[in-house]
Amino acid sequence: MTSRIAVFLDNNVWDLLFALNINLERELPADRFGISITREAEFELEPLKTKRPDLWDYIQGCIRARKIHTDSYFGFFQQDFSREDQRVGGVRCRALDLCEGTRFLL
Repeated sequence: MTSRIAVFLDNNVWDLLFALNINLERELPADRFGISITREAEFELEPLKTKRPDLWDYIQGCIRARKIHTDSYFGFFQQDFSREDQRVGGVRCRALDLCEGTRFLL
């Protein structure tokens, strides 16, 4: 069994995905990719509701359709640090494992 590839979408990528009319269900299928956004990106989306309602609707549709979840942890694997120090999630958050070799696509 192959594990899913973890993908974090930064808030800045939504403009491109929307402009190119990317269907995340088709391009990053759930059986192969686990998609997350950071808690900070979630906060940044809220103003789009009134400033860019078309983009807001696209994003919300993607989040619902692909079951994109919010993760307070983010980081890249670096061999210079122990597994415990790989990712940061803020106060009272424990780091989750991020396997070496994980690919970030977007």
